[in-house]
Amino acid sequence: MAKRACKAAWLMTFVFFAVGALFSGMRFVPTVGADDAGPNARVDPDDPMFAGRFSGRVTGPDGRPLPGARIFVVPLDRQFNTETTAIDDAARVRAETDADGRFEFDAPDMTYTDIDGLAARRKGLISAGADGYGPDWIFIEERPRSAFAPPAGRIKRNDFSFELAQDDVPIRGRFLGPDGQPLAGARVRSTHVMVPRQRNLDGLLAREANASVISSPPDYERHFYYRPHQIQGLTAETSTDAEGRFTLSGIGRERLAQLTVSAPGVVDTDLTIMTRDAPDFATRRNFNGKATSTIYGAGFTLKLQAGRSISGVVRDRDSHQPIAGILVGIGSENFVPSTPTHRFSTGAGRWRCALHRPHAALGRRGRTHRRRKGQSFERLDLAGPNAYANQSGP
Repeated sequence: MAKRACKAAWLMTFVFFAVGALFSGMRFVPTVGADDAGPNARVDPDDPMFAGRFSGRVTGPDGRPLPGARIFVVPLDRQFNTETTAIDDAARVRAETDADGRFEFDAPDMTYTDIDGLAARRKGLISAGADGYGPDWIFIEERPRSAFAPPAGRIKRNDFSFELAQDDVPIRGRFLGPDGQPLAGARVRSTHVMVPRQRNLDGLLAREANASVISSPPDYERHFYYRPHQIQGLTAETSTDAEGRFTLSGIGRERLAQLTVSAPGVVDTDLTIMTRDAPDFATRRNFNGKATSTIYGAGFTLKLQAGRSISGVVRDRDSHQPIAGILVGIGSENFVPSTPTHRFSTGAGRWRCALHRPHAALGRRGRTHRRRKGQSFERLDLAGPNAYANQSGP
């Protein structure tokens, strides 16, 4: 009898919390309609009537309203921050600012039907841009499914404020090969764009001047990483010309960008650039006082270290025919990150990858011979059905 009572008590407790979690995330349709809110009214983004409504203001670096600025919205995947819409649709202008720099629009594609059957705002990215200015952006956080487990640090935001930066200091860099000659045809990608806290690059550099290898990383007001193509106006990728030179514009002055450069015969290299015409800035000193990192000026020149590439052919295990479209990448033990070293095999099954650390060698039939160097390993993985590799997958 006592056991039955105990089980019943546990069951009632479970039902109580389950029902509470369900209803904590439920809302009710308000009596005030969306049209009754008035222009530019402050509304609750968790209100189903306004889940798809966005409003805000765009200013220039001087704080004055910026008329004619364009507003973009990109729906993002909840887990991976990848866009869930076509790139062409992501480039669609949702609104333009008026004479006071304000905007307001509805985006039904930025909503979904929640567990309570009502509309809710989905995760996304809203950005503002204008000719002659670097963009500004804000990540949109979706409504929590339950009040018992809200996203950490979530900010409910419906009135968005953007401050654009003058885009008059493009990155004009130059890469040299290990022999000191211009490195032509190198692939240059923008992977991170950072806006210093309070838009103050001097303050960031002052803090970095005293930073050591064990100091906390810089704190940014805006930090966009790995998918700059989601922000309209940014040049995400380019290549060097015959003189090893390249230009990246659209970032905006007094900001930071992280670039990745790759080319046959050199080590893939990541570097941080400030959009300011200034000398290179050494930082992150070790215990011997030697700088371990550099923030390069917008007009930098850098000689890259010698590296090497490995190449091969991906074939079907049964038919031995070449396979196209197989992802080839280099990463650490049991992990292949999404890096620029990843390539897809061609129609003839051929591929070529640059090695970050040229101590790994490819053996016969796609198996990798790994040589220990410190505590790290390097391995080649081919992802595809019946591919010759240590690991296969779709």
